[in-house]
Amino acid sequence: MSPRTLDRLLVATLAVLTWEKIRWNTPGVTLTLTNILATAFVACFVVDRVRRRDTAVTPAAMTKARRGGAALCASGRASACAKADGKSR
Repeated sequence: MSPRTLDRLLVATLAVLTWEKIRWNTPGVTLTLTNILATAFVACFVVDRVRRRDTAVTPAAMTKARRGGAALCASGRASACAKADGKSR
């Protein structure tokens, strides 16, 4: 994967962030062009890192990942608690 491809995907993702009207509503998922481009960028970025065997992660990135994981855990617990409260009534 060339760095130029990654750069173009990142720029395209950032450019369409304000285009909220472009979306596809399905029964299970609402897709936006931003979601599709961001997913493509992350997937290409990961493939590029794996191909280059680049496993270096900066301390700042690790801190961000830990905080993001903690936030996901906290939001998952909160929604599970809300579901349990709704069923008990």
